[in-house]
Amino acid sequence: MVLCSKRLPLLLFLFLSFGAQAQIENSKKLLVYKNAISFLHNASNKPFTLIALLSIMILTIGFLLQNYKYLKTKNLLNEQQFELSSQEISTILLEQELMLLKSFIIDEEKEHARISQEMLNTIGSKLASIKLQINHLNNSNLGNIGVINFRLEETYQQFKNLSNYVIQKKFNQNKFCEILESYLDGISTACDLKISFLTYSKKEINEIEESVQSDVFKIIQELVASKIKYSKASEIEIQLNFIDNILSVIVEDNGNSYGSGSKNYMQRINFPDFDNRIKKLNASLLMDSNPENVTVINIKIPSSAPITEVRNMKVKGINIRNQLNILKSKF
Repeated sequence: MVLCSKRLPLLLFLFLSFGAQAQIENSKKLLVYKNAISFLHNASNKPFTLIALLSIMILTIGFLLQNYKYLKTKNLLNEQQFELSSQEISTILLEQELMLLKSFIIDEEKEHARISQEMLNTIGSKLASIKLQINHLNNSNLGNIGVINFRLEETYQQFKNLSNYVIQKKFNQNKFCEILESYLDGISTACDLKISFLTYSKKEINEIEESVQSDVFKIIQELVASKIKYSKASEIEIQLNFIDNILSVIVEDNGNSYGSGSKNYMQRINFPDFDNRIKKLNASLLMDSNPENVTVINIKIPSSAPITEVRNMKVKGINIRNQLNILKSKF
């Protein structure tokens, strides 16, 4: 019993030692099993991961290609729409010019017909009677020369009055400012554009030389067309000021800026005749832009003979009186 009691702790120690060693061995085996299972699990998921990544890459590339095609088609449509809009604007401007030209032609034809009829009824009949009297002139009726001279003077005065009337009529019926304002109103309505037109002084501007008026009209046409096509303006203000024999054409808009002081403005607006008209009028061109997309174009046209003096015009005619006196001295 004594021996057994002495060996009992040793037996317990050995038993616990063997139990601990067995537990350590089991833990090692479990760790190996877990690593093996984890490796098999990762190996089985690797193909699926690659497939998922490839699928995402393919979808991304497809989306980018589709988006590129959409943007390309959109840009093409925008370009076509811009071309169509430019063509529509050009057509509208051309229609306005044709309407204006047609009204001029109709007025001119009516005026020509009226003047022709008036000349035929008055001056023509008088000249025919004077010719008849001259053909029957001889030594027995030389006293009729005074009557013929009087009728010739009367006919000449009537012709001069008619000439002055025609010249004045041309300015009175077709006033430059009114014609330009009518044209701008038509463009404003057709293009849904706000156009303001200011003049100072209208009377003197209407009496400027007709060739200058024609060039100014074309310059304004080209400027308005360029503002609509290229600067995309929604508001345009046009001023005509005649001060100290200088006609100022000021065009202001709220569209895209061409850049302050651009020297290539004539090329930018795509009107090759614009520069020629500026040089022909001996005018100066100034342009200013600010960050608020407001562009101001100022054209100053000097005028050596600004106003057409209709009242002081003198029409030279044949001195019929001297011719008749010479004829009378021969008999």
